[in-house]
Amino acid sequence: MMPISFAASALVLAGLLTSTFLLMGRGGPSTLTPPSNDIMVIHVDEDPTTTGFGGRHLQTSTRKFKVLERVGHDGTSFVQGLSYGDDGKVYETTGLYGQSKVRRINPITFEVELSVDMDDRYFGEGSTYYRDANGNGRLIVLTWRERTGFIYGTKKLRKLREFKYRTTSPNHEGWGIAYDASREEFAVSDGTKFLYFWDRDTLAVKRKVTVTRLNGDEQGDLNELAYVDGLVCCNIWYSDHIICVDPLSGKSVREYDMSSLYPVSQGRDPDNVLNGIAVGVDHVLLTGKNWDRMYKVKFTDWPTLF
Repeated sequence: MMPISFAASALVLAGLLTSTFLLMGRGGPSTLTPPSNDIMVIHVDEDPTTTGFGGRHLQTSTRKFKVLERVGHDGTSFVQGLSYGDDGKVYETTGLYGQSKVRRINPITFEVELSVDMDDRYFGEGSTYYRDANGNGRLIVLTWRERTGFIYGTKKLRKLREFKYRTTSPNHEGWGIAYDASREEFAVSDGTKFLYFWDRDTLAVKRKVTVTRLNGDEQGDLNELAYVDGLVCCNIWYSDHIICVDPLSGKSVREYDMSSLYPVSQGRDPDNVLNGIAVGVDHVLLTGKNWDRMYKVKFTDWPTLF
């Protein structure tokens, strides 16, 4: 979304390990003091009622991850959506009025293969690759305040369909979207604390959940999304944090502080936060707004991911 201010509040989780984790909202920035160890909180969720996965995921709050490779990226891209297709290609949407684009990126060179401009009246938002009921590769794209979405073919990035949607009143904005092939549904964020779930074929709302952090606090500013190992992983607007939530309960299961991935100390504009998650065959691809780079990473505490 467009740059806004944010507020920070502390999250303290007690157990064998007690650490401080940053919770981002809409006020001014705050710094996070690195803990003495990398794992900030880890405990096993033994209660199958707390997630839709019967406790198979660790509940984790950490800053541990492994960078496999840094690759190039167009530094003028105000990234709003990022996904891998099952064709191996990377699909990206960018924002800002008069600058919004739909793009296909080569997964080897990470150069832009094809780029299509959106109409100037639209502020491009989240997008995700999926296959429709007929098995065709498609890209669904949201817009910020226009309450309008589009479906593109993936071969030529030709616009095939336009649709209208409603999210949280009164603004009914579109922010992030991700696809779950197993349930044939999309998860959709609108910058609030809610995730909406749309049917793939009708785009009707099937349900919505309220997202809560590991400490039970509600989390707003949900931005770009990706399905990762059955969880909906959410970028948090104006933050370099990712939280991964159960799609049935909305409860956070995994929380990652990614601020060391591309720190402001390396010259990054602090307003250009992390905002792009795509799941590859053996890595997670991460980037941010106007970043001149992407990173292939692995989460070392997540053994079931690949």
